[in-house]
Amino acid sequence: MTTSGYGDSGYGDSGYGVYGVGDYLNWGRLVKTWATGDDHVGDGKPYPRPGNLEEFKRQTLQAKCGVVIPDGVTKLVIVQGDSDTLVLRLPSAEMIDATERQIQELAADRSGAPYPLPGFYLDAWGSYPQKTFDRDELLMFNDRRVGEYTINNCA
Repeated sequence: MTTSGYGDSGYGDSGYGVYGVGDYLNWGRLVKTWATGDDHVGDGKPYPRPGNLEEFKRQTLQAKCGVVIPDGVTKLVIVQGDSDTLVLRLPSAEMIDATERQIQELAADRSGAPYPLPGFYLDAWGSYPQKTFDRDELLMFNDRRVGEYTINNCA
């Protein structure tokens, strides 16, 4: 895997190790910059929307996002909807399969396990430890997260 950037936002930063973000605050600001054209990063450096994966890696490193990209990823596609278009961004079948395998492994040795979420979710809820789920509950939680992410248009 390739890591670009710095930081550690806590529990579950790289999710299941497929893709990851070390600093969700910086990453969110960079995404907002690309989406709006306004500087949300605030470091005085330019961040034009990247046209290829190498430029994406350079900018995420510069903005200290700590983005983790699997080594097999070679291309970048950026899609932006507008207020009257629903854009459904579907995860790859391979990503769904890998995540479900990792969930099953997570729950295999325990009577329950927390769903791996980025630390900022738990910071907002204000309580640790997170609730534990059995294997079937973990898979259902993942189903809901995939559906929520897709219908919310990534915002």
